[in-house]
Amino acid sequence: VLFALLALARRRAIFAAANWQRLPLIRGACEGIASAGFFTAIVHADLSLVTSILMAMPIVVTAMAAIFLKEPVGLIRWSAVFIGFCGVLLIIRPSNADMPPQALWMLVTVVAIAVRDLLTRFIDTDAAPEVLSFQAYGATLIFGLTILVLSPQVIVAPSLTQLGMW
Repeated sequence: VLFALLALARRRAIFAAANWQRLPLIRGACEGIASAGFFTAIVHADLSLVTSILMAMPIVVTAMAAIFLKEPVGLIRWSAVFIGFCGVLLIIRPSNADMPPQALWMLVTVVAIAVRDLLTRFIDTDAAPEVLSFQAYGATLIFGLTILVLSPQVIVAPSLTQLGMW
């Protein structure tokens, strides 16, 4: 709601055609998928594991930009990508029996964020940033509510003490 109000305050046309084309909507969906994957992983895996996998995101963005966008990446950058990827593998030890399968949701998160970042390059410059943020948070809300509904756990209202911790 905040981004919609911000767009209106800045006199941006929320329903302009440039804002609701295929790429901005796919970008918003990628944001929702990334959020859902992150929250699913963080519930089921150690925070250190989730954070370590998340650190692979710039590596994946660089590799995907070179492969799909034909961005020039020299030997030094490819070496840095390789070393960074080896570092992530060293930290997470994927053969480790302690790694829960739900941690794979972080891989979904990393790929979704990378796709979101690469799609941003092709979005029409007339698209309002406030509306793009509105779409991203809307998709996050939709995916979050879907997870909430499909979750086998019982929904419990927070206590006053828990609300006070905000």
